[in-house]
Amino acid sequence: MLVDYFEHRRPLTQVDKIKLVYGFRVVTSELKKFLVIYCIAIAFGLFWKMLLVQTGFLLVRQVAYGAHCSSFRTCLVVSSISFPFITWLSCSITYHFTRCWGSIFARSCHLVVYWSSEF
Repeated sequence: MLVDYFEHRRPLTQVDKIKLVYGFRVVTSELKKFLVIYCIAIAFGLFWKMLLVQTGFLLVRQVAYGAHCSSFRTCLVVSSISFPFITWLSCSITYHFTRCWGSIFARSCHLVVYWSSEF
């Protein structure tokens, strides 16, 4: 149906049609995942906290690479469990503010030294 709508507006090649369908599937699957994850967050009262955690994740995501799931269902299950759990865990653990920043600084220095030795 979506392909027909765009086909009437301008002629599409077979590759354009495939790209259009694939892009639509990606957008709808991400929307589904977003809705499921945030419904879980709302159910546990973690909406604003998880929004903050996910914002931090999105800032690091582009440079961190990381593992990817083999299917959408696996990604949905892993994301639905991990994001609310990480948010709950970060809210539940009490930590000293100075110790937290000290460990982040120490880890950053370690990574800088490690990367500089690679080049």
